[in-house]
Amino acid sequence: MAENPFIYLVDDDDSVRRSIGFMLKTSGFSVRAYPSGIDFLKDVKALDPGCILLDIRMPDMDGLEVQRELAARGIAMPVIVLTGHGDVATAVEAMKNGASDFIEKPFKADKLLVLARRALEAARLRRENQELRLQALGNVSELNGTSALIQQIRQGIERVAPTIRELSDKGAKVVLLAHFGRPKAGPEQQFSLRQIVDETAKVVGRPVAFAEDCIGEKAQAAIDALAPG
Repeated sequence: MAENPFIYLVDDDDSVRRSIGFMLKTSGFSVRAYPSGIDFLKDVKALDPGCILLDIRMPDMDGLEVQRELAARGIAMPVIVLTGHGDVATAVEAMKNGASDFIEKPFKADKLLVLARRALEAARLRRENQELRLQALGNVSELNGTSALIQQIRQGIERVAPTIRELSDKGAKVVLLAHFGRPKAGPEQQFSLRQIVDETAKVVGRPVAFAEDCIGEKAQAAIDALAPG
């Protein structure tokens, strides 16, 4: 695990933020605490990879709402849900929505540390695996071929190019959402998803980032719109 990994603590209880934050800092973590999900979501795009400790019951925006918004934005950081007595059913729902784990208050420090380290290590391994798969798929920057699938991808890029330019010029960050779940049958379909990113950036003339294995229906819809079939 990296030195001083980041933990993002989201809880409306000031005493909880102080006590858990102190415990985590003295255990070697870098901690940033937020009193609400709204405050956290304002910063989340600019944050370094880490683990999110997310309280379920908060005013204005509860933990499940924050979790859904993270998924909609394609934020793939692991989430550990903090629950109170009687919130187990809600915690189970959070797990179904992609949370790494949950822990019931009051909890022992050792248990939380184990869960946090496990979640951070699993996230690190996923990132490394994604990087290795990208490398294995090749470094070719041109999307070559004349198959129907490649033509569909090119047409999809052309369709979204004006929107990407407009949003990018307004200061928005453009991220291509993709995953590696599609089988590649023929030799002309043995292209890298990195090539799609490069082709998109070339066509629109703007920087395009790449986010693999994003969570949520919006992410899947974006993938299917670009590479149908």
